[in-house]
Amino acid sequence: MNKVLKIVADNANLTEALKELFLKQFEEKHDTTKLNNESLGQITRSRLDGIAGVNNAFKEIEILKTVKEKPEPPMQGR
Repeated sequence: MNKVLKIVADNANLTEALKELFLKQFEEKHDTTKLNNESLGQITRSRLDGIAGVNNAFKEIEILKTVKEKPEPPMQGR
């Protein structure tokens, strides 16, 4: 599985698209106006935990990156 994760890590566009897709799953999908405070708190905590989990997973993927981005050298005047 590390081979696949390295491929993902080396492709910045793929990494960003996957992260965006996973984080979209935690957007509000149901009517929270009819929930009591306890239920609303549980939903909020679970979303925050899920978002943190996705962010942590992508930090681990970033560690596997083999293609290092090179900073562009400063422009030299003539």
